[in-house]
Amino acid sequence: GAISPVKAPFSSKYIFSAPISILLPAAAATAAGGARRQEGKAPLSSKDLRRARAEIRERFSPRLAPLKRRVEAAEAKISELEAEEKSISAKLASGDAGIDFAALGSQLRSVQFQLGRISLEWEENAEKLEAVEREMAAMLGQLEDAGNGSRD
Repeated sequence: GAISPVKAPFSSKYIFSAPISILLPAAAATAAGGARRQEGKAPLSSKDLRRARAEIRERFSPRLAPLKRRVEAAEAKISELEAEEKSISAKLASGDAGIDFAALGSQLRSVQFQLGRISLEWEENAEKLEAVEREMAAMLGQLEDAGNGSRD
């Protein structure tokens, strides 16, 4: 199979897609397991399959790690802002005489704006993370399919 450009999800950049056998030599060996068996040789070992899985995870790690960090940071900030929003809303609802309603109202709008902005960032990064995880899962699935085919 040939290497072909594919538009990356949520991006204007192109990434290169290739059959798993081109990307990972262990996977190529796994896919060739059936041919080896026909030649009288043993199929690929589970150790080789584990090594190929590790290669795939290592290949995706530079893309996954920063996205996971961004998603986690956004989740933490969202929790913080939601707690602040709840606190301000409770103060406004209390109706105490010494409350500066204008200042609290302004503060509440600011928190709600930040919450909306951070929520959009979280959604964008979570979608990107999900797309990369799906891509990795597809490659791992191809490897498993090739590995299962070599042990029939």
